Amino acid sequence: MTEPVGWSLDPGAIGSVGVVAVAYGVRVRNLRRAGHPVAVAKQVWFYSGLAILLAALISPIDTIGESRVFYVHMIQHLMLGDLAPLAIVLGLSGPVIQ
Repeated sequence: MTEPVGWSLDPGAIGSVGVVAVAYGVRVRNLRRAGHPVAVAKQVWFYSGLAILLAALISPIDTIGESRVFYVHMIQHLMLGDLAPLAIVLGLSGPVIQ
């Protein structure tokens, strides 16, 4: 019998991505208050990377890829290994990392 296809609301994935999103948001707010605002495009890239991570980890892409269709599993690998990290790195800047 195959697993049901649907959203796997993994609290570990949601929680860890949430913590990273909040930490980035706090850093961006602190930089803005200090007179060094982070470009909106950088913020969009970063949060898009986090959204790609969540899509790969909790959406039906995860359940279908793990149990049914191999190419969906490979798409998940592309999302986790290529697309999300690229978007997150494009959302970082020197002041944010410091």
